[in-house]
Amino acid sequence: MKFRTGTLYTQKMAHLYGRANNSSCLLCHQPDSQIHLLSGDQNGSIQNMVTERRNIASRLIIRILTKGDFGGNIILTDIGSETRMAQQSLVLLAHVANRTLPQWLLPKLSADELRSCSRPDATCILPVGTKNGHQRDIQAAHPLRWDVHLIEVKYCDDTRPEQQLARATEQYNGLKHALAQQCHKVSLHTILIGVMGTIYKCHTELPLSKLGLDRCSKKAYHRSKHSFYSIRNKDHKYK
Repeated sequence: MKFRTGTLYTQKMAHLYGRANNSSCLLCHQPDSQIHLLSGDQNGSIQNMVTERRNIASRLIIRILTKGDFGGNIILTDIGSETRMAQQSLVLLAHVANRTLPQWLLPKLSADELRSCSRPDATCILPVGTKNGHQRDIQAAHPLRWDVHLIEVKYCDDTRPEQQLARATEQYNGLKHALAQQCHKVSLHTILIGVMGTIYKCHTELPLSKLGLDRCSKKAYHRSKHSFYSIRNKDHKYK
């Protein structure tokens, strides 16, 4: 609520009220602001918390996706350790790679090049023309018949989502180009969530629909996400 009303106390506000010598963040010494406090602080500990917050949201989304039309076609995730996934009741199928791009996906790249590639939160591959199938052995199909879907979840400033959209596009340009050399089609689905919980029609619900989630599944995701926020807020209240 304080973020929405502009009353979240920051170093910038402290400086404005004459209670600090400057408006720089005390942890990373960058210009302080509300959005900096919630997502932009470059301090290592804060960045780890921000990353885990995003991973939690990503795991909620992937858990719902695994139950949808494309669930059997997810071949890669990068949303935290198996232990973290198990804590959110997310158990992936045996063929799903975690945190490392499989060699068969881009056979022309070396192991070092694969490790240096940006990895989306999840990658789903459908045979060309498939809308709701569950073909798990995608390697049996020729790459020219692969319809590749890269799924990336990002938090953004509730009133300025365009910055994170542009960042995701730039971040995965290299991977999209490498896959496009051998696949039929490559699509990037960027799912945005406002740092204060904003759900967008075109940046949240539309990408989820394109990934095979029906209205009921999307409602289930929203309920799960808001349940997480309630738990998180209670944790902060008593710490």
